[in-house]
Amino acid sequence: MTSADWDQLTTALVIPYHVQREAELHARRGGPPIRKPGGGHPAALTIAEKTLVTVLRLRFRVPQHVLADLFGVVTGTIATAERQIRPLLDQREHSIAPTRIRLMTLSDLIAFAAAEGVILIPKIKPAC
Repeated sequence: MTSADWDQLTTALVIPYHVQREAELHARRGGPPIRKPGGGHPAALTIAEKTLVTVLRLRFRVPQHVLADLFGVVTGTIATAERQIRPLLDQREHSIAPTRIRLMTLSDLIAFAAAEGVILIPKIKPAC
């Protein structure tokens, strides 16, 4: 996928992602918000990162714990990202075919990316 195609895909997912997120929050709250949006915590992953997580899981079957180490988050964040993005890719009929390559460790993923000319630098998890 070219960088232009990637930008087009992530841009196309922004509005459907926010619509889906607001619908989930509306259902969880049982109605509309009663307060104005506040600051809160920043999202652990951007929409582009959530999309990348989902693509890596579908294409290379990268384990959640490896992606959690790469992005400096917990595995639950990876699972949530995939749960949120996968239906949006399906709605756009954007299929991702798995390859025979399985990247089972962080060093496998970094080496594969380096061979493709991409440098991956794992994020450091913040102290609790």
